[in-house]
Amino acid sequence: MYKSIAQNKLDTPANQAALAYLEMRKHRPGMTHPDIAERLQALGQQLPQGRVYLYGPSTILVAGKTKLIVGIGIGTAHALKTGSSFQNAIDVGAKTIQIWSDKTSLNITEAIAPDWIFGGWKDEEANWLKANF
Repeated sequence: MYKSIAQNKLDTPANQAALAYLEMRKHRPGMTHPDIAERLQALGQQLPQGRVYLYGPSTILVAGKTKLIVGIGIGTAHALKTGSSFQNAIDVGAKTIQIWSDKTSLNITEAIAPDWIFGGWKDEEANWLKANF
């Protein structure tokens, strides 16, 4: 099980959009699927001081001492902050829109920021994170 982290530990300007999204999710049912939490953990192990925490019902990946949120588990999906690697991620097939089983959808670039994508279990995901954080 992962430790919880408080908002004040993540309260930096770079995290404001992700925190706003996470705060909105706190009031919705559902947690991060265990496979997604494991994926975030595996990605975190490839980052200097990458750590996985619980924030409300979500599992999040935080990079290094900066405490920058770079990954979020959203039910059965994970979203990643790709920074300057965004276009490369799109070029190899990363998506910005997730369609859920109930036919609703989420555009992560609108929900958080323009450099976020939905992870696709691609080998490149760790490189996108390492290149920027």
